Amino acid sequence: MIQQSIVKIVAQTSLGHVQGSGVIIGDGEYVITNAHVIDRAVGTIEVSLHPESGPRLLTDGQVVFKSDDIDLALLKIEDSLGKPIEISRTLPNLGDSLILGGFPGIGGETLTATRGTVAGFQFDGATIKFDGQLGSGSSGGAAVNQQGKMVGIATRSSGEASAGSLGILLSAPVVSAALATELLENFRSEAMRIDSQYPLSILGIPAVATVLDGWDTSVTIGYFDMRAPNTTTAFLTEDYLVVGIFSMDRTPNETPKDILDRLIAESEGAYEIVPNSGIRPPIGFSNCVLVHNDERFEMSRFDARGTVVGAWWVSVAGLYSRFCISQTTQTTIIGFVESPSSEVSNDNRRWLAPPTIVLIK
Repeated sequence: MIQQSIVKIVAQTSLGHVQGSGVIIGDGEYVITNAHVIDRAVGTIEVSLHPESGPRLLTDGQVVFKSDDIDLALLKIEDSLGKPIEISRTLPNLGDSLILGGFPGIGGETLTATRGTVAGFQFDGATIKFDGQLGSGSSGGAAVNQQGKMVGIATRSSGEASAGSLGILLSAPVVSAALATELLENFRSEAMRIDSQYPLSILGIPAVATVLDGWDTSVTIGYFDMRAPNTTTAFLTEDYLVVGIFSMDRTPNETPKDILDRLIAESEGAYEIVPNSGIRPPIGFSNCVLVHNDERFEMSRFDARGTVVGAWWVSVAGLYSRFCISQTTQTTIIGFVESPSSEVSNDNRRWLAPPTIVLIK
């Protein structure tokens, strides 16, 4: 799988060329890498895919986003090369086995894959310590879990003898948070979309969102929400309203009801089902539940591993939250509405008229 998603990057500089690695994401027309790989590029950035057999595939890349603060860059490539990688929404567990793919300088023209484990975390999970080999040229390559999902990208070696020269990975949640907005807006620009509609397929969600003027959005890979003015998780106001959607891997034999039951159980008593709510699932969804938050419900990146919400989550006490499930063969889609009013949270117009999120089958 990683052979189809990890590319070699060569950037020409005034002092010669810099070699690194990158990962195909989005709809297949974008590549992520480290900012330091392309930082001094003065000409064309060469991006190439190297299959196990046959000739390499070559195209040019253009920088559309770069952050030196977190050492991350997003390239738009002229021609599609391979298959976009799936990005994990959650952090791995300590001791998990990972495979790191990249193009270290000593690895020749073919992809090099090394095994290692998660040796620890830094900065509240922003970076992951990796005990596998990470050579010069590996920067920007993907570390994937046993499901083939990217959990981080190689950034640097610790360089500390006492630490055994651990590799440092920028974690997938941080990559997602930093790039998702840029990826979505660039995708909208390419499609000449200047209105309020947001095609979420670039984030891995088969849906289109319509956002009202004045509303804020929160975006990561696999997650999108829109928030009414004066909506904050610091305290509850009568104007509070969030409409959102996120995706998770589908577990074999787990039904929509099983997922909703698990979501409620994982809240550890914060969510209580509202009886006799008379919910009719919106178009494209099969099962829904309306719950009331009796107390503030919050999960950290670490707490959310393996849960339905899957990532950092905050729900304010006093809210009514409606969750609805849709499933494909491989993915579960969860739509939600949060409001201090049970009537608003349970109103199908929140799913059928702006602000709204409509599934695309």
